[in-house]
This record gives sequence, C-alpha cells and structure tokens, in this order.
Amino acid sequence: MTLAEFEHIASGLRMKLLSLSLTYFASLSEQRNEAEDVVQDVLLKLWSERERLDEIENIESWAVTIAKNMCVSRLRWLSSHSTVRIADYEIAADGGYTSHAVEAQECANMLRALFGALPKNTRKIMWLRTVKELSLDEIAVLTGRPKTSVKSTLSMARRMMFDKLKEME
Repeated sequence: MTLAEFEHIASGLRMKLLSLSLTYFASLSEQRNEAEDVVQDVLLKLWSERERLDEIENIESWAVTIAKNMCVSRLRWLSSHSTVRIADYEIAADGGYTSHAVEAQECANMLRALFGALPKNTRKIMWLRTVKELSLDEIAVLTGRPKTSVKSTLSMARRMMFDKLKEME
C-alpha cells in the first residue's frame, strides 16, 4: 500500500473515529485530547499493518473496533491512575503558587530536562513505552528494531536518567 492510498483511507476514517472517541471521553475535561490521541493511535496501528490491509474485508469496521478497544483501555487506565496537573493546584491569595504547585512544577521541569537529555531515538522509544504505553513488541514493529534492542534501549535510558538525576542532587 502506498502512502497516498493510506492517506486516502485515513482521511475517510479520521472524523468517524474522532466522533466515536469523543463519545467515550465525554465526561473528561481533556475529552478532545484523549479522543485525538486514540485516533492517532488507531491510524498508527493501521499504518503498521498496511501490508495486510488488503486482506481485511472491511477496514472501517476493523478501525472502529480498534478505536473502541483503545477507548475502553484508556478509560480503565485513567480510572486506576491518578494524575497530577499543575492547573489543579490552588493559587495563594498573593497570586503565587502554593508549595504543592511549586514542587509539582519543579518535578515536571526536572523530568522534562531528564527526558530531553536522552538521544533522539532513545527518547522516542522511551516516549512510546512510558507515555503511549505500547508493548515492547509494538515498539519493535513501529521502530523496525528487534525487541531485544528496544528492551536494552529502555534499560539504558532509565539508567541515563537515573545517573543524571543523581548528578542534579
């Protein structure tokens, strides 16, 4: 399948998948972001399976099923993980942030610095694993690297971040 053929299929699916995903995340404040992430993930999955899309009888139905499953998985994950957002902290009467907000901001800045210090390819693999929560097999397919290479890259990235964190103390 060529890129042009894939783009034609993707453009036809994008709005349907977004509409479906928005209904799943209707109760969330980050509804649009979550829905767009699911659409992006579904299209990424379709792209990774592009060689066998010709074998699939109804690509739209297949993509909708994938989107539904991703939405349900994401909702389960969100319900079991608490997230900390800077915007959720109160602002002190003098207009400054409370100590919790300052600590959270410092932590977020430190994580950004640690993540940003990683080499580009290592950062991409780490992002796919920690943010997108892809399996090692999925990352291997997306990056074209063996699973063992992905695993060692993640291990190396964690070690690099840990060592950098120790240097910051």
